[in-house]
Amino acid sequence: MPKLDYAPHLEEGDSCRVSPDILHPTQFGVGMEEVRWRAAKLQRMDKVERHEYLVAREAPLVIGPHGRPYIVDRHHLARAMLDASSDNRLHGRIVAAWGVLDVPTFWTRMQTHDWVWRYDVNGHGPRPAEEIPDSLRALGDDYYRSLAWAIRERDAVDKVDVPFAEFHWALWLREVMPHPTGHFEADAAACAVLARESAAHDLPGWRG
Repeated sequence: MPKLDYAPHLEEGDSCRVSPDILHPTQFGVGMEEVRWRAAKLQRMDKVERHEYLVAREAPLVIGPHGRPYIVDRHHLARAMLDASSDNRLHGRIVAAWGVLDVPTFWTRMQTHDWVWRYDVNGHGPRPAEEIPDSLRALGDDYYRSLAWAIRERDAVDKVDVPFAEFHWALWLREVMPHPTGHFEADAAACAVLARESAAHDLPGWRG
């Protein structure tokens, strides 16, 4: 059965297709190194490969005030689709339909479900959720979020189903490596070593 196009009347559990351009983020930034990697990967795919890839990676969506769809996870993939000029729409699943809520109540409920990350790209926070940029294109670049992705890619940490796990690592990496060199591969290698230290044992996916 073909997926529906996104509409505010959809219900919890519905699957749909949605343009990344209309999605409201639930975080302040992305790691642009990961976004560039994902965009390049999408560009190497033909139309059929790209469609199958996206179908297998549904994004959780919340219908928010005024019927606006809010993306809870897969921000990097959705932003990469925009940067790659992908002709495929993101595939999503409605995890909550809260279009009738006012904005303050909506964000309070999002926080209760751990569906919003309120630290900005400089690690400052928690900040008011209302200050989160209102589009994926407006998200800032969080260098430490890129490093958190890189240590997972290097198998220094396990991938776990914990909301915003990489951002928790990014906050920790800011503390233990406050002055990165700016050379991404070198910084990522150093972070992969740090990630195995016992001081990180409380972080999601720590391997030791």
